[in-house]
Order: sequence, then C-alpha cells, then structure tokens
Amino acid sequence: NQFNFELRSGAIGARPSPRLIMKSNLTFQMRLARIDQILSGKGEATSEELKEALHCSLPTLKRDLIFMREELDYPVRYHRKTKTYRYEAGAATPKKPVAAWYSATEVKAFLTALELFNEVEKDRTAILAPEMKAMKARLLSLVVEDTAGKSFQQFRRRVRVVTPQVKLDRSPFFEAIGYALMNQKRLQILYYTKSRQAEENREVSPMRLINYKSRWYLQAWCHRTDTVKTFSLEYIRDAEVIAKHCKDVSLKSAEAIDATFGIFAGDDVKKAAIHFDAAMSPYVKAEVWHRDQILVLEDDGTVTLEVPYANETELLGQILSYGEHAEVTAPTALREAMKKRLAATVAVYAKEAA
Repeated sequence: NQFNFELRSGAIGARPSPRLIMKSNLTFQMRLARIDQILSGKGEATSEELKEALHCSLPTLKRDLIFMREELDYPVRYHRKTKTYRYEAGAATPKKPVAAWYSATEVKAFLTALELFNEVEKDRTAILAPEMKAMKARLLSLVVEDTAGKSFQQFRRRVRVVTPQVKLDRSPFFEAIGYALMNQKRLQILYYTKSRQAEENREVSPMRLINYKSRWYLQAWCHRTDTVKTFSLEYIRDAEVIAKHCKDVSLKSAEAIDATFGIFAGDDVKKAAIHFDAAMSPYVKAEVWHRDQILVLEDDGTVTLEVPYANETELLGQILSYGEHAEVTAPTALREAMKKRLAATVAVYAKEAA
C-alpha cells in the first residue's frame, strides 16, 4: 500500500526487529510519543517536520512509523498528494497509548544507579572504582532530550529520588566472607550475641550474603548447632577463612526465610493479622509488607493485613511504628507479646510521673 511503498522505498531495506530498535536506544518510546503528539495535534506532518521534531535521521523515522503501524496498530498512513503522514480518518487508535515519558521504574532505577556509581567512585579501596566514570558516561549517554526537549540537567534538577540516609559501618571482614562464600570455604567467626551479651566462636559454611534495610547479613550453616543461622556482619568480631570445604547444604533451606516476614527465621511459620483504622488504611493499601500478604478491605474503611512470620521480633517493631492506628488481632501469642511491649513502653514514661 501507499504507506509501505513510501517507507520501504530508498535505502531503508527490510524492517528491522523491534526488539533491536528498543534495545539500541532508550529514546525510542519518546520518539513514538512525539510522533503521536504531532499527528494527533496538527493532523498531518511531512517527513522533514517529523525529522526536525524528533532530531533523527530519515531511516530512523521510517522504522518508527513502521513500528507504530505494524506492531502497535496505530492507523498512520502516508498521503502522496500532500506528502504528509496522518492518522487514517475514522480509524480507532489503540487503547494503550505510547509512553510520553520515562516510567516510574526507569526514573528510580536510573537515578539510584547514578548515585550508587558515585559512591563506588569515592571508595578508593573498591576494585571497580576506576571504572565508574566510564559507567556513568555510558549511563548518561542513554538519556538525552525528553519529549518536551528538556535537557538532562533540567531532569536532574527537577526529579529527585530520596533514599533513607543510613550510616554503613564497613565490616573489616566483608571481603574475606565474600571470598569464602564464592569459593565455598568454611569460616571461623567470633560472633557477639546481643541477647546473651556474649561472644562465641563458631565454624560456619557460608550460603548467602543479604543486604536488608541497608545492613549486611550472612546466612550460613552453623556446625555447632547443625542448622541454618543468620549472622549480622556488624556483630562478627573476627572472621578467618579455613582450609575446609563448605558443607553441601541445599540453598532451599536458606531461601525458606524468604517466605516469612523479615529475615529472622524460625521453624514454626505463623500468620499474623493486623487491623488498621480508616485513617491509616490508605497508606497500608499502598504498601507491600510481604509478597504473600493478604489485604482485607472492610466496609467501614478499615483494613486487615495478614502476613506470614516465623520470628515476632521484627514484626512487632514494624507494627509499633503505626502507633494507635494498628492492632494485632491474631494469633493470641503475638497479641500478648504486643501487650507486653506496650506495657514496657508505658512503664518507661511512667517513671517521670513517679
């Protein structure tokens, strides 16, 4: 037809794979959005007008137009008499329009990656520190003018991704632990247990390193207790790689904790039910406490959240952060534990009145 004749004439050749187009240039979606804006607004446009608006070559423009018509079902046609592109009269446009800007995921990932690259570059002991300038340059090269023609400098001034400021205490044993983990060597560690306020020597077979809420944890098979344990790196007082191969333990035993709230596991998995009042329910509905959570919406505007857990310590702390807006309704043991926490908190403040 006229559309394909005009696009395929010249040096463009066969239509390239859409996957290759999208992979090679992150502004692909933006060009499509701008084409849609122009054709929907002006009604028609010449090749020169579209090239100028998109800052692209004629072959690139033709590939974009073919993709819009054949892959996204946009009714774009070429008219020989006027030598313009326009939407076919009376044809329906797709229900899902092309994206006019970056997605929320793209923005967060881009700015977070840029910030992390900066942190690595500042760390002179990091192996990859010298490579960070090239990594940042590559990342920045993928983001040029957006559909409104605004520069990246404007983008950085007007969009911020704010992450919690957490002091990261560098563990002097992180590299040794990482080496043992990847080479499947055992570790002899001196570990401080807060609950007993005591240090103990343990021989462990490292299984996984986990960064959780900006803190590092080591999951390992403890040869003293013959079970999988989670060790906070900030409480490892000493660590030495020893000439023994790790015990062959399935990672499934470590990954089992992923099925419960937080990272503190136990053998008995239970389900907690927390009731939130109407004032807090809009915020709770937008949160994800656990991938297997169940959210029950009540007729009075309140919500009940159900989450699996194995150890109540971290879960109680999370619930307490909601104050009077949250109430544990099940199980009874968790509700009683919350009562004790609250009584202990009230007792602290009661000392002032005494």
